[in-house]
Amino acid sequence: MDYPEVPRRLAQDGAEVLLIPNDDPPEWGDVQRVQHAFLFRMRAAESGKWLARADVAGGTSAVSPDGQETAHIQSKSPGKLDAVLGRNKDRTLYVRGGWLLGPLYLAASIVMVVFSCYRYIVERK
Repeated sequence: MDYPEVPRRLAQDGAEVLLIPNDDPPEWGDVQRVQHAFLFRMRAAESGKWLARADVAGGTSAVSPDGQETAHIQSKSPGKLDAVLGRNKDRTLYVRGGWLLGPLYLAASIVMVVFSCYRYIVERK
């Protein structure tokens, strides 16, 4: 889940739920674990899918399609996490268009700036 293309391609290929094994290094500190957990939340929101991750070093969780963590267990010993996940066939704009949205917004912004400058020059005359 460190790379956004993986869940995007899974969602494009028809995945309805993302079940992800995770192996955070045991020597990581709290900040690194929180940052990595946030990546999973971002990937769930980007793909619009429920996501469950099982981490061997602790931090097993379930995340809703809007990126909210709905269940969590923080334990380095064996444990059980009870969570209800839904299936979602919908595709977000990101799943459909990928990184195309950024360049499109940039192009639209440039067009608007050029148009505004043109109108300013024409009205000034």
